[in-house]
Amino acid sequence: MLGCAYRWFRFTRLTTMSVSERSTWSSLRCDKSELRIDIVLDCGQSFRWREKSSGIWTGVMKGRVWRLSQTDHELSYQVFEPKTIAENGVQRLKSTDRRARLSKANKVLGCQPLEIESKTSSGSSEIPVDETMSTHANILKDYFQLDISLESLYEQFCERDPLFREKANHLKGVRLLRQDPVETLFSFICSSNNNITRISGMIERMCQHFGEKITQLDGIDYYSFPSIERLAGDDVEQTLQGLGFGYRARYIAESARQIVSKGGLQHLYELRDTDYAATKASLMELHGVGAKVADCVCLMSLDKMEAIPVDTHVKQIAERDYSLHFATKSCTDAVYNKIGDFFRNLWGTHAGWAQCVLFALDLKKFTEINSSKIPSTDNVPVETRIIKKRKRKLSK
Repeated sequence: MLGCAYRWFRFTRLTTMSVSERSTWSSLRCDKSELRIDIVLDCGQSFRWREKSSGIWTGVMKGRVWRLSQTDHELSYQVFEPKTIAENGVQRLKSTDRRARLSKANKVLGCQPLEIESKTSSGSSEIPVDETMSTHANILKDYFQLDISLESLYEQFCERDPLFREKANHLKGVRLLRQDPVETLFSFICSSNNNITRISGMIERMCQHFGEKITQLDGIDYYSFPSIERLAGDDVEQTLQGLGFGYRARYIAESARQIVSKGGLQHLYELRDTDYAATKASLMELHGVGAKVADCVCLMSLDKMEAIPVDTHVKQIAERDYSLHFATKSCTDAVYNKIGDFFRNLWGTHAGWAQCVLFALDLKKFTEINSSKIPSTDNVPVETRIIKKRKRKLSK
């Protein structure tokens, strides 16, 4: 009886899918020591990922809906695209500036970039010839910055910092995302005096009201992040007020108008080519953007690897683990700058990456993770794992 029910479920599920939803699984060769999606997607860098079922993460990125899963040595992905992308062709990544940046970064680190191998669900190890699949792989590599060797970074930090050497082996695979500057900026404006759950809810409501619908998946509608021009609209502040954004509603609307007046999206992307100090100063001219929000945007979307966002957790780490002492309990500008300069001197050009690792280690939800004990699922295809999970749910 359960078998018949499951076959009926699979048949109705497949027949009600859109064409884009029948996306096959593909994969990249990527060790968990280089990337742990269960940590990276859940440590406060991005707010649009959810673990919908055990080990399967669903989120919105680059105007697409993604499902991600991981084994010891592979990152598997499934992509659902809106009709506009499917009909107009795949947007190519503008990676000239990124190649130059990575070349410089790897030269500083004295290491070779990672060789990340693409793989289709058929098992072929060749780079896929299909342009769409190849672009999806490139988007993931760029998003997770997979061509920067995390092993080399950890080695550099361990040589510089005995405390990092003591702690690092307990939480491998923590790396920084390279996100869209627009989404990163407005997400972290929402983060002011807020928690991750509320931030995530606010961002979803903003996307539902001002973004474009991408697709429906498992009964849930997914929306793109709004454009700067849309967030600069006359109706935005009042609408966001009604959605519970409070004072952040004005910050979002006014910052969007400021950016539009400076050249819009192009202005933000040009900040990737300016130095850290100038980029941070430019961001802090926007309404609602202080030092911490500016550093978050610098670090997580504008290639400023030396940026150190300082919050309560980071201040506690500096005081508790590195014996920094301050005359005041509050995080004044002087305290903020002292902490950032201390860690930049300690960890070097990629200080923001080291801070990200220690920040994740300080979060209670990751204290039980032991990187040396990762259950192996390498020989189990992603689709098989999903089907088994669905069978278990139906049998209950």
